[in-house]
Formats: sequence, C-alpha cells, structure tokens
Amino acid sequence: MTTDIAKKLLQKIKEYNLKYNLEVDLELIKNTIDFIKEQHKDQFRHSGEPYYTHPIEVALIVIDYFFDTETIVAALLHDVVEDTNFSLNQIAFLFGHKVELLVDRLTKIDCGTVVKFKLSDEESSYKLIHCDGNDKRVFAIKLSDRLHNVRTIQYIKSIKKQKKIATETLQVFVPIAKYVGIKKIELELQTLALKVLNT
Repeated sequence: MTTDIAKKLLQKIKEYNLKYNLEVDLELIKNTIDFIKEQHKDQFRHSGEPYYTHPIEVALIVIDYFFDTETIVAALLHDVVEDTNFSLNQIAFLFGHKVELLVDRLTKIDCGTVVKFKLSDEESSYKLIHCDGNDKRVFAIKLSDRLHNVRTIQYIKSIKKQKKIATETLQVFVPIAKYVGIKKIELELQTLALKVLNT
C-alpha cells in the first residue's frame, strides 16, 4: 500500500504533464518522496500506516488545484519542520528558497519570529490569511492536509477529539475553502465534519 500511493502520485504527475503540456520535475518529486520516507520513518498515523503516506496523499489532492513543482514538493514536505529535527534552512538548501517559503507559511510559526510553538487552528488560519502574501497555493496545501485528515478521522479513537476536529473544520477550514474558491474541498469538508458531529 505504501509503495502504491507513491506510484499513484508519480503516475498522476506523468499524466498531468502530458495532458497540460507541462514539465513538473518528476525526478525532484521522486527524491522528495525518498526524503520524507527517511524523515518520517519512525512515525505512524492513527491507522497504523507509515506517516509519510499522509503527505503523499496531500500532494495527490493538491495537484488537482495547483500543478507545479514547488507546490507538490511543499505539500510533501509540509510536516517535516514541525515533526522532525529538519529546519527551514535545510529545506532551503536542499529544495530551494521558493519551496522553503511555502513550507514556512504552512508551519505553525508566528509571523515575524523564529521561535517555533504550537498555535491553535484558528491562529494558524489567521497566519495563513494575513501572512502568506495571498499565495493561494499555501491555502490549497493546508486545505488538502485537513481534507485527508478528516477523510481518515475514524482512526482517531477519541470521539471527543474527532468532534473537536470536525468543529474546527467547519469553523476554520470550510470558510478558508470558500475564501480560496475551492468548492469541491469546501463541500467535502462540510459533509465529513457534519457526519462526525451528527453521530
């Protein structure tokens, strides 16, 4: 399954390259997948799957809305700074400044400071809207991240936590999807969140 999801992403990128006559850097995407497998190797999701499958799933979602090398690489790397010892400076060195900027905007760091700390989803959303330079790719990655988490919410054992995530999804992420104009994600987030809250 874990190898299959990576193959699925690479195949979809190949198809989109041909379909849209674009040149997303497939070699860099492969290298990034290998990189996140190594960085997240000791981490697992609530489902028991290797954690690295999550950023691959996020990349699979986001390419339907933004199809360029930097966006896909940033989607794959979106949890590396928060969840491993890898720094933004190292991201810049390995993947370039444009990717580093996207990852920085996806990371829960307060604007104007280099001190990392956890923010609530509401605070993170405020940061997204006010500190991202209106780069809609950042919103799209963040929404794709939340969508995959809500799609797999049943693996979280605590019903209380599931309902908290569902409430945050309705209060924070559905409005962001509406703001960005990604109707498909807006509707799916709303449907999945309401299903959790109504059970």
